[in-house]
Amino acid sequence: MPKRITLALGGGGARGLAHLGVIEVLVDAGYAVERIVGVSMGSLVGAAFAFDPDVRRLQQRTAAYIRSTRFERFPPFRP
Repeated sequence: MPKRITLALGGGGARGLAHLGVIEVLVDAGYAVERIVGVSMGSLVGAAFAFDPDVRRLQQRTAAYIRSTRFERFPPFRP
C-alpha cells in the first residue's frame, strides 16, 4: 500500500523546477501524492503534476519548453 502524502511546494522562480526532481524521487519511493499545495512556481509545478501525474513526461515537456523559441523571451533563465 503506498504511503499517502500532502506535497507542499514553495516558490523560487526557475529554481522551483527542481520540484520535478523531488516529485520523481517521492513517486519512485512509493509515495502517493494525495494533496498538493504550492506558492508561486510551486503552484505551477503542482498544478501541472495534478493534471498529468506522469512526472517523467512532465520533465520532458518542461525541458522541451525551456529549449523552445518561446522561452527566449526570458534570457536570464535560459540554460
